[in-house]
Amino acid sequence: MINQTYIPGIATCIPKFIPTTRFPISYKLYNDIAIVIPTMRRKNNYEYLINSLEKNKHIFKNIKNVFMYCDIKDPEVKAIANKYNLKMFQKKIHTNNKFTDKYSFWRTNLCLDFVESITNAFNACTSSYIMWLEDDTVLSPRTIDVLMSFENNFDFTSLYTKGMYNGNGACCIVINRNSWNKIKNLILQDCFNDIPLDWILAKGLRTKLLKYKIFEKTAFHTGVDSSNNSAKRINELASK
Repeated sequence: MINQTYIPGIATCIPKFIPTTRFPISYKLYNDIAIVIPTMRRKNNYEYLINSLEKNKHIFKNIKNVFMYCDIKDPEVKAIANKYNLKMFQKKIHTNNKFTDKYSFWRTNLCLDFVESITNAFNACTSSYIMWLEDDTVLSPRTIDVLMSFENNFDFTSLYTKGMYNGNGACCIVINRNSWNKIKNLILQDCFNDIPLDWILAKGLRTKLLKYKIFEKTAFHTGVDSSNNSAKRINELASK
């Protein structure tokens, strides 16, 4: 829940890191943008998640709805959600006989998790935009300025990269509510073809099915990259 001292329209209550001459914390930021954080127990348990939540508190305190897509039966993640006042969606276990190896399983699951969590988030709130923020991603204070500048003129964007190209990663993606159905359909059409999420979105741009707008990079990945290192397979996918 937003801190009650941050009242829309009252300049004296604006956090110091936001230039008051430009715009205050407003209803637009508080209600029009929601965040969903996919997370799971790893070798270091929830260390990435806790680090991200701590470093992103300056952003989250100005957002009405911050969701976690997780195993809600895990007592540790429930305790984390309570501490940081987060809402939770149950993470689904996806199975399909098309998975041929651990990499295709991981990539396809990421796509399905993305679809499931973003759909749940849009259904659970009235926000115009949903930000998918991986649990090992940290946002700079400048993120608030970027979010406040959003207008309804793009289908999706990334705050992690200044352009959406094959292999750029999907750690911080923002989806426009009005565009979600066509984005979701594109992902579901290709996700079982062993194509990563960011490459599916890039394909939507190349075929002019999706519209992208470049914003300042304000998201920084802190985790360990994980993907298939096979150059042959990467080139094969990139040519599709």
